[in-house]
Amino acid sequence: MGTADVIPGVSGGTIAFITGIYDTLLTSVSRLNITALQYLFKGRFREFWSYINGSFLLVLAAGMFTAIGSLAKLFSYLLVHYPLFIWAFFFGLIAASVWFMSKQLKGMNVTAALFLLLGIGLTLYISLAEPVSGPDHLGYIFLCGAIAICAMILPGISGSFILLLMGAYPIVLQAVTDLNVVLLGVFMGGAVLGLLSFSRVVKFALEHYRLWMLSFLTGLLAGSLFKVWPWKTISTWRINSKGVKVSYLEKNVWPGDYALVSPAEIELGITVKDPSVWMVLGLMVAGAILVLILSRFSPDTTSTDSGQA
Repeated sequence: MGTADVIPGVSGGTIAFITGIYDTLLTSVSRLNITALQYLFKGRFREFWSYINGSFLLVLAAGMFTAIGSLAKLFSYLLVHYPLFIWAFFFGLIAASVWFMSKQLKGMNVTAALFLLLGIGLTLYISLAEPVSGPDHLGYIFLCGAIAICAMILPGISGSFILLLMGAYPIVLQAVTDLNVVLLGVFMGGAVLGLLSFSRVVKFALEHYRLWMLSFLTGLLAGSLFKVWPWKTISTWRINSKGVKVSYLEKNVWPGDYALVSPAEIELGITVKDPSVWMVLGLMVAGAILVLILSRFSPDTTSTDSGQA
């Protein structure tokens, strides 16, 4: 989940779902409430730990923070130098995830189909939205954390891409790289607030309107394939905070058109592009195989008991 959340366009919620921990995650987070605080303040630590499923949350958080802390620089480098291959792998991963989730849409009806289309439309809208330049004011960073974490627990909507749209992605990524404790603390504070509130909404929907919610989540995931399509061409560039020209807006193209260098790419010094069709297809297949392997070892996500899923 931490690795996925580093990549703009890929959702950690997707990983949680295909590995079978999504319902358990929502249940555990939603139990960080008044009852949990009462256990804590009364010194009933064993009951508190058991009530919030503390071991699960601790191990999950440790894995996520380890991945984010160790992979932030790596993926910053890969996205700049090997974007075609990164997007190819995640395209295969997400495409297989759509198939995996669609198998759980049993008893589809008109309303569920509408929620499916709504999810696709929402993700396409977010994917096509134009990023903005956001301020680095701590209040704004707190707000970004609260909004982005909501997206991170939804399969198909990338929290890091939401940060990109809000103009906070490079600020937060740089803070991770520089270990800016103050900015990261404010961001995490917003994320905790957003997570505690939004997880309850999603949990309620899954418990009472599971088919509709699963249809919506599947739509979100299917729509995100547009964002992670590997063959892209740069249509607009911008100057980053270091005074370097970087990609700003991109559009999807077919492999045969990928080698046609755009004027914006020439401005960036890009004169030759190889579509690497076979390598890209191979990485797509690798991503799909990974999902299939994970799904074989995951618990039964079709269970209606969110505490046992």
